[in-house]
Formats: sequence, C-alpha cells, structure tokens
Amino acid sequence: MANYWSRRFSAFVITAASLGISGSVAVAQTEPTDSSAVNATSTVDSAPVEDAEQITKFVEQLGSNQYVQREIASLELAKRGTDVIPFLLDQVESGDLERTERTVQLLQRIALREEPTDPPLGSQALQLLAEQGGGAISSRSQATLRVVAENRTERAREALLQAGITVGFSDVVLEASRVSEEIVSISDEWNGDPHTLVWLKWIPNVHYVLLDGPKIDQSVIKAVIDIPDLQNIVISNADFDAKELLPLAELPRIDLFEIRYTPLDDDAIALLESFAIRQKLILNGTLITPEAVAEMKTKLPNLQVVYKRGGFLGVNCDPLNHRCLVTVVVAGGAAEIGGVRAGDIIVKVNEKEITRFADLLAAISVFAPGEEVKIEVDRHGRSETLTVTLGRL
Repeated sequence: MANYWSRRFSAFVITAASLGISGSVAVAQTEPTDSSAVNATSTVDSAPVEDAEQITKFVEQLGSNQYVQREIASLELAKRGTDVIPFLLDQVESGDLERTERTVQLLQRIALREEPTDPPLGSQALQLLAEQGGGAISSRSQATLRVVAENRTERAREALLQAGITVGFSDVVLEASRVSEEIVSISDEWNGDPHTLVWLKWIPNVHYVLLDGPKIDQSVIKAVIDIPDLQNIVISNADFDAKELLPLAELPRIDLFEIRYTPLDDDAIALLESFAIRQKLILNGTLITPEAVAEMKTKLPNLQVVYKRGGFLGVNCDPLNHRCLVTVVVAGGAAEIGGVRAGDIIVKVNEKEITRFADLLAAISVFAPGEEVKIEVDRHGRSETLTVTLGRL
C-alpha cells in the first residue's frame, strides 16, 4: 500500500486541474487552474530527502502509544503545510484509527488555511479519501469537507460584503415578474477591487447574479462564471460592447439571461446565439434592432427571446383576470406619476386594445424610456385618458 495514496493524489490533482472537475459540489468549491496543477504536483513530489525522513517519522508517531508524541507529531506536521499530504495519505489505511483520525484533522487544518487563489491541495486530498477511501475514512472525510465548505462560504460572504458585494435574499425583477431569491449583486457599491472577486468561487447554492452599473466589465463577468451553481444572469446599466460578454461562452448552461439598458447592437447577435441559454433571453433597452431579433428567433426556435425597447410603466395586473385590472402601482414610477391608480382597468395604450396583462406588456415593449403614451382606463365605470411618460425598470 506504500505510496499508493500519494500516487492517487498526484493523479487526482492533475485530472481535476485539467478537466476542471471537483467531484461532489457539496465538498469542493474550487479547482486549480493549469498553473496551480503544476504547483500542486511539484509540491506533492519534491520534498527534500531529509525532510521526507522527518515527515515520515512524525506520521508514524501519529499512532504512537504516547499522547505527548502524538501531539508533538501533529504540531510538527501542521507546521509543514502541504508538503506532508502524500505522507499522510500513504499511512491512511494502516488500520490505526488514531493515526487516521489525526490525518483527517491535519488535512482539515491545511484545507482551512487555503485561500481562493491557492491550489486546493488539502481539500482535494480529503475529497480523494471521501470518494475512494474505505467506509470509515470516507465518512469522516465527507464530514470534514462539509466543515471546510461551510467555513469557506462564511469567509467568502464576509470578504465580499466588506468589498460592497452583497450575497443574500432579495427581490429580482425578471421581465415582468418579481421573484425572491438568494442572489449575488455587484453594483456601484462594490469598491472596484478585482482581487475580491476571487471569493465568488466559494459561494455555492446561489442561482442568480445581478450585475449593475458602469463598473461591470469582462473581468467581473469572468469572475462571476466561477460561482458554482450559477444559472441566471441579469446585466443592467452597463456601458460596454459585446466583447465584454465573451466569458459567458464558457458556461455549459444558462437558464435565463437578461440584459437591460446596455448599448449592445446587432454586432452582439452572433455571440448571444453562441451562449448555452436554455430557457429565455431578454433584451430590454439595448440598441439591437427588431430585425436582428427576428432573425435570431428563426435560428433558435426553441429559445424564448423577449425583445423590449426599455420603456417601463410600473404597474402589475392580475394575470387571471379577464381584464387588465391594476393591482400594484410602483411608487414613484411612470404610472403613478401619470395618474394610474390601483383598481383601474387599462383598456387601451394609444390605439391598441388591452384585454389582459400580456397585452399591456406587449404594447409597452415597443416604446423607449422617455416616450409618451396615452393610457385609457376604466375607473369605477368612467373612462379616463392619461398621458404617461415611460421610465426605466
């Protein structure tokens, strides 16, 4: 069994790095880049002979009958960091429960010291044992990995919060609906330090990201795609062209992608078509033309493409009602300023008949922010026509 686990570990590190895999999502939230794989394998294979002899002695003493020797061995091995990993792994199936327990504890200590930019050698060693070790060592390693993952998530949330990036439950407006989800939000409140973005790879179980404002560029998007469970992306009020979106092509799947009030034009169409968007693409307030969108729809018949010029009325209507009955008027929005009230029934937008909420959305979608529309409402049986200047979402 000698050297078996260290050889497995070297192979595991190289494979994880080259394929970009981490096994269980619950236990590994980051994988090394190709360069970190080189660093990792050199660390595994290059301990000097005299150090190797010392490390081997201390690993053997982890199973000593004397408590003091076990404690000293643990402390000495902890000082040496990642150099001890292959030596620990080679003794893991010795049958000595005390040595096995201390091995897992040392690997946990190494993993807890790791930063997002470090090769994750400690966590990968634990993952190897969790996936391929015997019953007891596998269970113990899995439990330890959960502790490591929770610690990393807590550290990441705190670091991001200090940098002005919020992670938490919030209302997200998607097209015409509002959902409450846990999101990562990067806006003007972010301090702009690119080094803080590396912590995003340690934020699991978050499916939504909202990127808002002129600080959003390719470097931000490249960091965002490392969020392990990312599915839905909203970009708004950015000031860039299509090339800044290039990192999104690396994602194997995007459920929903919405881009608002960002000056993308028809040159962005080919790139958007290349993204792995599965459910819906929403273009709201861009410079893309209706003709380009129509052509995209013919090429991607299975993708729902929603096109809007960006005008926003600011009402919600009961979708189950056979008429467009206003249930919510957004405070300070265009509708409230223009005199629309909750309880109004919207009958027309300009000359377009409105019978349900979907009709209203379609009618407003052809207008840009700042344009005026005539809204005819039925208010307690009396017809009124209101002039509304559309705003932005």
